[in-house]
Amino acid sequence: MRVHDFENAISDVIKNNQATFNFCEEIRKKKIKEYIIDVCFIILLAIISLKVLSLPILLALFVIPVGSIYFLMYKIHEYQIEYKKTCFPLIAEILGFKSIVFDLDKTEHDKIYFDSKLFDNFSFYTLSDFFEAKHNSTLYKLIEITLFAGEKYYSKIFQGIVVIYPFKYSKEHIIITTKGNKIASKSKKIKISNQEFKKKFNFYCVNREITETELFRNVPTYITKCLIDLQKSYSTKKVKCAIFQDKIMVAISLNTYLFLTGNLFKSCFDIKSQLNLLKNIQPVSNFIKYLDNKSVEQGEIL
Repeated sequence: MRVHDFENAISDVIKNNQATFNFCEEIRKKKIKEYIIDVCFIILLAIISLKVLSLPILLALFVIPVGSIYFLMYKIHEYQIEYKKTCFPLIAEILGFKSIVFDLDKTEHDKIYFDSKLFDNFSFYTLSDFFEAKHNSTLYKLIEITLFAGEKYYSKIFQGIVVIYPFKYSKEHIIITTKGNKIASKSKKIKISNQEFKKKFNFYCVNREITETELFRNVPTYITKCLIDLQKSYSTKKVKCAIFQDKIMVAISLNTYLFLTGNLFKSCFDIKSQLNLLKNIQPVSNFIKYLDNKSVEQGEIL
């Protein structure tokens, strides 16, 4: 879709769901008013502290900006939660994200991150977003996650988006990574003669040593081409995926939050902000649609 087509589609969604966007807009305005009241309260508290408690003026000047930033971030977070539940599913449906569900049990996927072998001995993780959606009848999950490693001092080993999609094509546990990407140890590297793939990726089998012929018997070449497209679309050097346990799990390293939705200081009816959201998630949508179409062509039962 071209930009003009996206803008028309967004306008149609807003027009057909006027009540929902009005509701979200009222919440946005309410959060701004609450924030202004909070800042006024902080300033009043600082003045009282100066006069009654005789606190140093520098302390009062420190409390005002820190308190203001804290309440601002809190109100932004509150609004974004409401936006994601109301407006986001309607806008995302333009790209085929249907039946979006946010309130999921996140702990049930703890084991998957370890089992995938994509991440090297992480200690814990934080989630920015976690939801599932449908394309046709296929259920998949999208996760914005940051993983940390270490004991006393923690370092970030991954920040980005993880896509989990049903995939019953492979009998082996295969890992594909861009050059310089770390994975869990003890995986067996597969020698590749294909020069296009060899320059960009490393291939591994977790279970045993396999040949290039066995690799592409388990992993269609279009999977690697999809990874190249995702890498280009998000201008990232690090993309990796694991094919295991009847699923494909793709991890895309990003420096920004892909599903950061709901700008407290922009109207819900602002088409440009909605357009930016669609541009951010379109490559993932294209990837999922491509996988789904290929699965249908190959007659997989997903």
